[in-house]
Amino acid sequence: MALRKSHLGIDFEPIRGFIDGDPNDTRLPVDLDLVMERRKQFFVAETKQPREQVLKGQEIMLSNLAKLPGITVYIVALSGAKADNGANLFEPVKYKKIGSDKEYIDTTTSQFKNIMQSWWRVASENKQLQSKGTSSTG
Repeated sequence: MALRKSHLGIDFEPIRGFIDGDPNDTRLPVDLDLVMERRKQFFVAETKQPREQVLKGQEIMLSNLAKLPGITVYIVALSGAKADNGANLFEPVKYKKIGSDKEYIDTTTSQFKNIMQSWWRVASENKQLQSKGTSSTG
């Protein structure tokens, strides 16, 4: 589950051994690249650059996260395009929804944007569903 250095350049090595003080412990934090919240519903995506693999510990974490109620998790492979300032652009080429898709599905930025918009609409209805279920009639 170790992440030596994230693609954002964050080095987690200085906190190695935080669990039990063992400097040889390979368990280090992992980062998430995209998190949205709407009415207690969460949309989470881990992005990967070309030829970048999902680490085993990260895969376990994402799978466990996706099992929690109200959390939708995707792994998104990006094209690797860079902006002028050196930042990676969010240009999806394929995705996998954790818990339902076994293989990656080809996509475009526009199509993945539609997935996010659909999630937002459903999450927005969450308040209406909760208020219908908890309203009392005298």
